[in-house]
Amino acid sequence: MSKKSMTILDVKAWITETKSILRNARIVNIYGEENIYLVKLWAKTSNVKPILLIEPGRRIHLTEYEHKVHEAKTPPPLIQGLRKYLRGGVIEDIVQVGSDRIIALIIRSSNSVYKLIVELVPRGIIALVDDKGKIIYSSEYKEMRDRVIRRGEEYKPPPPPPNIIEIGVDEALKLIGKGKDIVRGLVRGLGIPGELAEEALARLGVDKKTKVKDIDRNTLKKILDEVRGIIKSVEEGRIEPCIVEVNGVAETVLPFKPIAYANAKLIEYSSFNKALDEYFTRIEREEKALKEKKEVEELKEKLLSSIEKQKKLIEEYQSKAKELKEKADMLSTNYVALEEVANCVNKVFDSKGWNGVKECPSIVGYDKSRGVVKARISGVEVEFKVGSKPYDILRELYEEAKSYRRKAEKAEEALRNLEVKLNELVEKARRIAEKTKAKIRRREWYERYHWMITSGGYLVIGGRNIDQNESIVRKLLEPNDIFMHADIHGAPVVVVKTQGKTPSSEDLREAALLAACYSKAWKQGLGYVDVYWVKGSQVSKSPPSGEYLPKGSFMVYGKRNYIRVELRLGIGIEVIDKSPRIIISPPDKISSKTRYYAILVPGDQDPSKTAKKLREHWVKKAPKEEKPIIEALTVDDIRERLPGKSRVLVVKP
Repeated sequence: MSKKSMTILDVKAWITETKSILRNARIVNIYGEENIYLVKLWAKTSNVKPILLIEPGRRIHLTEYEHKVHEAKTPPPLIQGLRKYLRGGVIEDIVQVGSDRIIALIIRSSNSVYKLIVELVPRGIIALVDDKGKIIYSSEYKEMRDRVIRRGEEYKPPPPPPNIIEIGVDEALKLIGKGKDIVRGLVRGLGIPGELAEEALARLGVDKKTKVKDIDRNTLKKILDEVRGIIKSVEEGRIEPCIVEVNGVAETVLPFKPIAYANAKLIEYSSFNKALDEYFTRIEREEKALKEKKEVEELKEKLLSSIEKQKKLIEEYQSKAKELKEKADMLSTNYVALEEVANCVNKVFDSKGWNGVKECPSIVGYDKSRGVVKARISGVEVEFKVGSKPYDILRELYEEAKSYRRKAEKAEEALRNLEVKLNELVEKARRIAEKTKAKIRRREWYERYHWMITSGGYLVIGGRNIDQNESIVRKLLEPNDIFMHADIHGAPVVVVKTQGKTPSSEDLREAALLAACYSKAWKQGLGYVDVYWVKGSQVSKSPPSGEYLPKGSFMVYGKRNYIRVELRLGIGIEVIDKSPRIIISPPDKISSKTRYYAILVPGDQDPSKTAKKLREHWVKKAPKEEKPIIEALTVDDIRERLPGKSRVLVVKP
């Protein structure tokens, strides 16, 4: 069975690796959905805006996957509270609370210090605590035997497991007796994660199924020392992140290379955050798919049961209708015999009552309470009321047969409806599964900028603000790259990453479109603007002697090359691994990249309205097999790629 949550060793490894990354990081915003919280950050140590993913009771790590969070008009109270107190705040430190899987992010905001407590223990919470240790907000409020989670109450962590670093051998010897064998003794008695216990035993050559009674004091000391050694190596930064895969299934994620998984496949990662991100994203997808499959299967079983009952009912109605018609046909053929019996019954009943009815031929019984007699005519048993005429008897039989045929027809219609619902359910399950997958997409590093990929495959990035302009020139611009800038005040720094190659004139024209459209020329409603380009080696952040360059400014030396650009932008949807993202392109090339696209020019429609209309159109026009993928796009996904107020010239399909 796959590991469901981070262990105490994972927590120590994560804090060790991440503390330096997130120290002094500023909180940009906080989002949340279904117990998953996303904290968007700005950190000087990172080229991208880190996103911290928190799932109480399970995990905490930086994520490169883009989780589509539905933003309600009124966010939940916890999200509102976290934004109120923490947005704009700075993370000063990350610490482990006690010896358990509890993490505290120390955050300074508005001249106050808060703790964002993240519990990764079962039924764990996320809580905002003030500088006096009082709970301001929590993901849950509850009263338990050993603590109370309530606003205004002092935050108390759950009772911790034994401290494996400090526990003595004699005490440990008593506690491991809680397990039938040594590995379960270490897990249940000392709270050591199973994978850590198994690894320590494997490294020492101790069979994990060894009975506790066969473990002496000296052996236990070696085991404890081995466990502590692994923990120490992680705390000192000797982390070897990997995912353990068994038969194609992700079994666990570890901060060390194990020897305990002899026949498993190890997938190594450059950081523990990446390993955690990849592992839990896989688990998340699998769990959602399993949950949805289970729900669908339950509904499917109910529908199939209803369909089976309906089929039996149809069969019953059809059989009854056939039986009645055959009976009526037989009696119609033997009308004289029927008439004789009916006339006799009516005659003797008037003179002798029920006792006289028995004297009539073919009578086999009667029911006084219902006022009917039973007769067998030519082998067919028929029931009719006293006083009935032969014609009435036949008419009632035919009417009853007709009634059962109508019931059968209605039942067949109900069956068709059930079968339609079943097909719709299967389709809905497919769409949900596709949409779930499409909602979780790895966001590439360059997507924090304005970006595009040219026809020749060159990556083009542009700054969204002064900070990004500064960062691009200082950190990302290389001598052989192409530097571009629209010849207008208020334009992004644009860089074509050449990887040492020479872009074609067509690639440069495409890249110039990005520089032009995201400049103030678009907002001013211009039709054309000039864009110049130079080699990266011609750009410098060093001002001439005695002068000062303000933030976001730069010096360009040597000849400038100019390109005249028309402000017309193609924007569309690209599908990567069944996940959507918005791309931009020259209008004459966008149709070759996607069937979902629009061509824009500067206009007067608000970007949010334009984004909403485009999304609604694309979702409406998408065929059923693609609709879940297109639906996974949010209005914000489209909005952030629009240059400003626009007018839509063309929208396809």
